[in-house]
Amino acid sequence: MKETAILVIDLQNGMLNGEEKVFMKEDLIRNVKMILDSARKRKYPVIMIQHSGKKGDSLEPGTEGWAIYDDFLSKESETVIHKNYPDAFYETDLDMVLKSEGIKNLIICGMQSELCVDSTIRDAFAHGYKIILASDGHSTYDRKNISAGQIVELENSVLGEWFADLKSSSELAKSIEAKKFD
Repeated sequence: MKETAILVIDLQNGMLNGEEKVFMKEDLIRNVKMILDSARKRKYPVIMIQHSGKKGDSLEPGTEGWAIYDDFLSKESETVIHKNYPDAFYETDLDMVLKSEGIKNLIICGMQSELCVDSTIRDAFAHGYKIILASDGHSTYDRKNISAGQIVELENSVLGEWFADLKSSSELAKSIEAKKFD
């Protein structure tokens, strides 16, 4: 049984194709696909986290924006956890699903670096999981007083110092292929 799962946070149409420009969007898509391709080839559990917005929001359930971005979908059945808050553990059954599958380690990628990725990593840490953050596999948007690039750099610095190991997507894909997480 695999003890490592890939957690893909909020990579939905409304996040990637919305009005705001995603920092290094094409790189993000390529990098996450690289991780997912390796994980699926080696039969690692992949868990999609799907944020549900309010009525009229770009992530309103049932809308095109709410759907998982096509490049990340699998032909195989994979677990999807629906959430209403930035933290994927809060008021969801994520922890129960992970524990029932014997998962102890999480490789995390997705959107938004300073919100859902950050909140989920901190709570995963509090739940006792070992976390590896794909340092080039998460992104966000520019904010009023800080660029998206600065946010990603800051999150890598803070999360990497306290809560997660940082690895590039290519390092993760190679490690998965080499069965280093088995």
